[in-house]
Amino acid sequence: MEETVLNNRVNNERKIWDRSAKYYDRNTKRFEKAYQLSVEKTLEFVNNESKILEVGCGTGIITFEVAGFVKEIEAIDLSEKMIQIAKEKQKQKGVNNINFQVGDAYDLEYPDKAFNVVLLFNTLHVFKSPENVIKEIHRILKQKGILITATDCYAEKTSFKTSLMHMLEKLAKSLGIIKYLSFYKKEDLEVLIEGNGFQIKETKTLFHDPVNYLVLGEKL
Repeated sequence: MEETVLNNRVNNERKIWDRSAKYYDRNTKRFEKAYQLSVEKTLEFVNNESKILEVGCGTGIITFEVAGFVKEIEAIDLSEKMIQIAKEKQKQKGVNNINFQVGDAYDLEYPDKAFNVVLLFNTLHVFKSPENVIKEIHRILKQKGILITATDCYAEKTSFKTSLMHMLEKLAKSLGIIKYLSFYKKEDLEVLIEGNGFQIKETKTLFHDPVNYLVLGEKL
C-alpha cells in the first residue's frame, strides 16, 4: 500500500515537469531576470571549493550559471525528460563539474550533513508535501548550512491576466489535471522554512507578476 502511494505521488509530480520539459527554456524566458537574481544570490554563498546540491534543477538554467564558480554540483530532478535535456546541454557546453541525475526530493540519496548549500528554485508550490522536502534538505545540510529557495506565490495580489491564469490552474487542480499545487503568500513560505529548522536570513521579491519570492535560510 505504501509503495502504491509513493508511486502515485512520484508519477503525479513527474508529469507536471515531463509535460513542460521540451518547452521549459522557452517558456521561462520572461522570468530571465528572476533567474539571474537567483544566481547572483547563490554566488554570494559559494566559492571554488564548494560542493553544492540543486534540488529540482530542471534543464539546468541556474545550474550552468553557477557551475563555473564552484567545485562540483549535484543536480537532481524527478523528471527524466528534464535531466535528459540538461545532460544534452552539458555535453554541448563541455561542463564537467555537474552530476545531473534523476532523484526524488523526498528521499535524497546523500548522507547527513553532506552539503554547505542547497538550492531549491521554483518547485515548492508543486510538491505534494513541501514540508517533507524541507525536512530532507535540513538533514543533508551541514550545521549553519544555507538553503536558498525561490517560489511562485500565487496567493499574492497580481495583474488581472495573471489572476485569471491562477483561476484556471485552480480549476485544473479541482479537476485533477494538476494534482498538487499550493497557493502561497510570502509569509506562508517564511513559516514553512522557519517551521522546519531554519532561521531566515534574507528575503527578496524577484518577480512581481506572478510574485516570485526568495527565502534564504540558515540551518539551526
